[in-house]
Parts: sequence; C-alpha cells; structure tokens
Amino acid sequence: MARTSPLTDTRISVVPANEASWDDLQAIFGKRGDAARCQCQWFQTAPAEWRSLPVDERARDCANRPHAASR
Repeated sequence: MARTSPLTDTRISVVPANEASWDDLQAIFGKRGDAARCQCQWFQTAPAEWRSLPVDERARDCANRPHAASR
C-alpha cells in the first residue's frame, strides 16, 4: 500500500528563519514544549538570566534581535 502525504497545501514555503515573518516563527515555536519556552534565546543569554526571563520576554528579545525578520 502506497503512503500518501496528508499535507497537500501548496502555500507552504521554506525560508531561513531570519526571512520568515514573526507570526510564522511563533507558529513554529508553538505554545508549549522546548521551542515555545526557549524562543531561540538559550544561546543569547547567560543560563541564570535565561531561567529568570518569562517566555514573553524571551519572545520580545528574539523579535528585537537585529537579524529578526520585519513583522
């Protein structure tokens, strides 16, 4: 039996993260799990600082990095 992909939406495109929209990045990070908690800030801050920052502040910091895509 051949397997078919359930994904048939042709509107999906793959781009580097710094070229993706902020909404698209947040969709990838999701609302739970490691990506949602990290917001790509683990390597940008000291471990103690990272642990003390709430997720919404990590997201803001990620959005404000010079390499972030325009929103």
